Amino acid sequence: MNASTVESLVSEYAENKAQADRLTARNAEIAEMLQSVAVFKPGSDTGKLTTTEYEVSITRRINERWDQEKLKEVRSAMTDDLFFQIFRSKYEPDRKALKVFMQGNHDSKLRCAILGACTASAGRPSVKLVPVAQEVA
Repeated sequence: MNASTVESLVSEYAENKAQADRLTARNAEIAEMLQSVAVFKPGSDTGKLTTTEYEVSITRRINERWDQEKLKEVRSAMTDDLFFQIFRSKYEPDRKALKVFMQGNHDSKLRCAILGACTASAGRPSVKLVPVAQEVA
């Protein structure tokens, strides 16, 4: 790929990203406005509204972060049977510790078992653009 093609692709990517960012921001504003006029049944996080062209469902979202240390205290105050009816345990590796372990002199069967528990797939590449300051003539 020649330099001209790369320049063209980067410029197109930058224009597309700027447009996508503007549209995403505008859609977030519109969603807030639509949420304010949607009809929500008591206790429901999904509201409805209808226009001449669309039946619209709007779902209120709440982002939650659970304090794991406080939940450990809660768990100690109840039985595991009850606690695990409400909460799941989720195993996530410590990336650094996993890398050290996998490169270490450990049982190869254990390393194979760990690798067998992981399914990996290629993700979408991330591109970060930083505009280059243009010299003023």
